[in-house]
Amino acid sequence: MKLPLITLLAALVLSATAFAQTDPKAPPPDAEVIVLENDLLRIAVSPVGARIVSLRDKVREREDVKNLPYFGGMNIVRYGKALNLDDNKSRYELALSRLPDGSQKLVATASVQPVEDKPAAATATKTYVLSPGSSCVAISLEIRNDGREELGLIPWVQNLLLRGHTAQPEEAHMTEFGAYLSGKPLPSQRDQQSRFDLHYFPAASWSSRVVLPVEEPSNTFAVITRPEDMYKVYDWHRGGEDFSTLEVIAQPFFAKPGESFRFDYSYVTAPPVRNIVFVSSPVLGASAALVIGCSPHPTWLAPETKELTLDFAATTELTGLEVHAILATVDQPERVLKEYDFTLAKLSPREVAQQKLAVDLTNQPACQLRLRFRRDGKPFLIGRGSRERQQVIIPLVVGPHEKVPVVFAKQTQEQGRLRQIVPQVHPAPRALATAGFEAFAFPSAVRCFRQDTYHSTGDAPLQLRACAGEYESLQLVLAPKGKTDAVYEVAAGALTGPGGAQVSSEGAREFIYVPTKTPSSYNALYPVGDYPEALLPVKQITLKPEGNHPLFLTWRVPPEAPPGVYRGTVTLAQGAVRSEVPVEMTVWNIRLPLRGRWMEFASSLKGAGLGEARHADGTPYSRQEQLDAIVDMHLKYRLTPCDSGMVAPLLKGDFPAFEKEMQKFVAGGASKIYLGSIPQLRKESGPKLREVESYLEAKGWTDYFYVRPGFDEASSDLVPKIKAVCQ
Repeated sequence: MKLPLITLLAALVLSATAFAQTDPKAPPPDAEVIVLENDLLRIAVSPVGARIVSLRDKVREREDVKNLPYFGGMNIVRYGKALNLDDNKSRYELALSRLPDGSQKLVATASVQPVEDKPAAATATKTYVLSPGSSCVAISLEIRNDGREELGLIPWVQNLLLRGHTAQPEEAHMTEFGAYLSGKPLPSQRDQQSRFDLHYFPAASWSSRVVLPVEEPSNTFAVITRPEDMYKVYDWHRGGEDFSTLEVIAQPFFAKPGESFRFDYSYVTAPPVRNIVFVSSPVLGASAALVIGCSPHPTWLAPETKELTLDFAATTELTGLEVHAILATVDQPERVLKEYDFTLAKLSPREVAQQKLAVDLTNQPACQLRLRFRRDGKPFLIGRGSRERQQVIIPLVVGPHEKVPVVFAKQTQEQGRLRQIVPQVHPAPRALATAGFEAFAFPSAVRCFRQDTYHSTGDAPLQLRACAGEYESLQLVLAPKGKTDAVYEVAAGALTGPGGAQVSSEGAREFIYVPTKTPSSYNALYPVGDYPEALLPVKQITLKPEGNHPLFLTWRVPPEAPPGVYRGTVTLAQGAVRSEVPVEMTVWNIRLPLRGRWMEFASSLKGAGLGEARHADGTPYSRQEQLDAIVDMHLKYRLTPCDSGMVAPLLKGDFPAFEKEMQKFVAGGASKIYLGSIPQLRKESGPKLREVESYLEAKGWTDYFYVRPGFDEASSDLVPKIKAVCQ
């Protein structure tokens, strides 16, 4: 019953908070600040939290830090309950020095003493480096473990930025593969039903900034980290208030006793660059930080756009930067639409250099603008995380912006204004054509909606491929030709192969269609309508004249089945008239083990209250019958039902009742059986756990079970507590 810590941490869901509250009546004393300054920036660091309490852009005479009476500043790290350290109250020792190249280096150190609820002992060190003539501040956070136990921490860096009363922050999250658009970065992908909302990283290292309109005394502020160190970034603005909050969350770091971990990042200040698509950083392998923007906004470009304007800025003075640019398509990267060569005579942290490029985006849904740089006859390398890169890729997405509809989930009378399921046309093999219907083969893992239509790609039997010891399924979609209801008896027969060997049929099932009246809470763009959900065994169906009728067919290949081709039929009969759909299954020369380590996943059971679930004679299933049917279905497909209730008699000590159910799970190849959460098990079954463990060990069943620490959601301050529970 071991739970690997890395598995636990991979499942953590970090919850965001606006900011940590301290006592508003006792603001931290920031009078003893230490200043780092050059001709571009003036940075004041407080001994309280080693926070930046002032970052002044001297070129634009602009203060970038917001301070409230009870909270404020930049580079505030949340240590949660792992460390007895509070950057809003705790004091650091500050030491300022000058490096041989003239850079100013400030080292802030705090010794962390353990307390009862925060038992770790550590030394926290923040380092700031400001080079001459640079508008980039290199920062690091280092934690040395001075205790006796391993230390785990998810650093959460907060910045409160002074950005103005009326302007909302810009957002331009770009990737070298496309723009971040709710998980569907290209227009061609908008109609695809993606299960996951993919979050892309920007094209460079993570950059996040808030830029006011150009006519205001605005600037650019960016935070750069290595992609492999990054977990999540929040960049938000509360309307009507004069600040925005930037929160940078790092991946989990660990340090054994006597060891350290280090988190490197940097703050970049630059002139106002519009629609930022790339930011680099000197600390990440480049000779200077570049900030690049593209206008019009490259996410939704009108096809008639004839010109793009690129904005360039740098954190140090650069002259004679030669640029070679290529406009290419995404689908055919080697196809060059146009090439450009130009020289940026001077890049500076004081002003933006612009370059206009003529483009023809007609009939081009998605393109890339690729930039390569040279200086003094040599390639000018640009930092990208832990390795250097030679080019910047700017994705150009062409097409109209798709707006998310306003949804009122509790007002179903508004359903007519929501997006509805749109019928699709599917190309598919036709297995049979009769006077009453056509039969098409369709994958088992794709939803078939009632109003979808099919056109034949050619006549062929139903084709399946499987290993010995496997269940294999497909959908047989019946498209009616008649104008009245037609009743058919359905029978899926066994398939016969080499030497008379047989693959048995698990029968035919039809879908229960569930109407949805409100969109998904995960994505309002998912349409509403009738979805195929539960499957019920059938021997008779009614084929209605409107819409299609999919049947879900399954065959079970015995573990000892010899390889080869197995043939049989699915019969649909009306009285004496029989229509036979041919079936061919290829059984590979591969045998699946009954139980394998690679099958270790569990599937949840969501309900035993389907009123539509009925026996062949029309009597409804009981709740227990429904539960048994769902468990049996899971075990057939090598899925372990994690909440079947079969562990209840085990935890009560009723081993004979448990053993009967467990034998079925073992025979079905189950693994990853959920025993319970650790706190609940200790509270409700503590005295019996020793007896349960001894019983499972004697039966050889211990490694079938797993436990959870009992945290569905966890913030960074709970990492030590979760680890303690696991131990």
